[in-house]
Parts: sequence; structure tokens; C-alpha cells
Amino acid sequence: MADRVGKPVIFRQGVKRSAAALYRRLGAARKPGELVILNYHSIQPEEAFSTSPEMFARQLEYLIERFDLPSLDGWFERHELGPPAARPAALVSFDDGFENFFEFAFPILQRLKVPAVLFVTTGFVIGGCGVEARLGMYRDLPPLSWAQLKEVRAGGIAIGSHTHWHRHLGQSTPAQVAEELRCSKMILEDQLGASINYFAYPWGQRQHIGRETAALLQANGYWAACSALWGKNTASTNRYLLRRVRIDAWDTLEDFQAKVEGGWDYLWYYQMLR
Repeated sequence: MADRVGKPVIFRQGVKRSAAALYRRLGAARKPGELVILNYHSIQPEEAFSTSPEMFARQLEYLIERFDLPSLDGWFERHELGPPAARPAALVSFDDGFENFFEFAFPILQRLKVPAVLFVTTGFVIGGCGVEARLGMYRDLPPLSWAQLKEVRAGGIAIGSHTHWHRHLGQSTPAQVAEELRCSKMILEDQLGASINYFAYPWGQRQHIGRETAALLQANGYWAACSALWGKNTASTNRYLLRRVRIDAWDTLEDFQAKVEGGWDYLWYYQMLR
């Protein structure tokens, strides 16, 4: 693995594991009714920054054993209407809209009957917009087609917006943010023939979100939005600032288990200091 992703990545992973082990001793654990949203980008074999299909399947099997697996709609409805949940909940989410979702992740999700939400950058799907340059380590991966997106939606995958241009919303004007939200929603709804209610912020740290974005999301008809801020969600979590837990290609199964069970939630405090 070190040859594929580099020794600095492996070193940082080791430091985070040690901190997580200490944090877990302090009593971090998921509680019934809480929701952990897992944040994936790419599922593909033999690609340094992508989780392998085999590991992805093992991760989902762990979730099936330990968590309820509602849709995002279902989780909100349960908190509003009851009855109280007996277990914590987990939701699988993907950002950007890479073609390997269709080839590798979608068949596994269907086979194991696990719900998921896919946040799509519409400019990436359309092509010719230069969005790829802002996708970082995943820039060389091709996008899903509209035909594939229609098929995964028909197969039960929820579709959300991840903007049109994958813009840094914290450095954008309110007019630019509004255009990102409006344009991506309009294109998705036109292409898929369905209402688009959920959103995920590109990069998703505090500096990437923007002070007025939540109000603009509401004004454009979005019901909730996912950040990249770490941790769990409860009934009191701001629905336009839902937290997620990032899953990386270099996570072992033990790393994954610690992340979803709350051991890495200390990273939220680090994010608040940045």
C-alpha cells in the first residue's frame, strides 16, 4: 500500500489510528437513533485512491450487522414520526459521480440491498466544463453518463447535487453560489425527471461552505446538505450541515470499524481549529 499511496499518507494514517484508539477509551460510541453518513468517492480495483470492490463489500456487510440502513428520507421521517430506533443508523454516500460507481459500487449495493445517495457534479457529467481539474486525486477518472445515472436511480439510489462547477463556495459571491445550486438542480431534475432534494458541499470543510449557502439552499428547494465535517448526526443536527465520515482507500477493515463506531470523531475538534 505504501508504494501505491506514498509513505506520508501511511504515516498520517498511523498517527490517526493512535489518536482514535485513545479517543475510543474515553467512551466514544454510536447510540440508537444517531446517523453516521459515510463519504466515498471511488470504488475501483488496483487504483491508489479508490476503495477496492472487495473491501467495499466487506464494509457494507459490517454495516448490515451493526446498523440500521435507512435512506436519508427515512431517517428524517423516523425522527419526526417515530418509533424510537433500537440501533444507530448508517448511510452510504458518494461524491462527484464517477463511472466506476456504476461498474463496481452499484452492483454490490444492489446485491446487499443497501441504500445510498450519489451527489453528482453536473458539469463533470456534461463534460467540456473544466471541472476535472478541481477533482484532485480523482481527476483522471471518467464520469457517469446520463443513461447510467437513470439506471442507478431506477435501481433505488438517491441522487443529489454536488454543484455544477465544483466551485469553492466559501470563496464565491452569493450570486455565484445561487447559480451553482440552481443550475445543478435544474439539470439533474430535467435529465432524471425527479425532484432533487439533497446537496453535498464540494470539499465540505468550514472554509468551503460560505455563510449564506444554507439560506440559498433553502431558497432553491433543497431539504438538507452534507458537509465533510466529521462525526455523527442526531435529531438536533443542523440539516444543512450534516456531518460525514470519510472512507479512504488505505483504510483497513479495523480502521473502517473504528470510524463508523465513533473512534475517529475526535477529528471534528481538529477541523474546528482550522
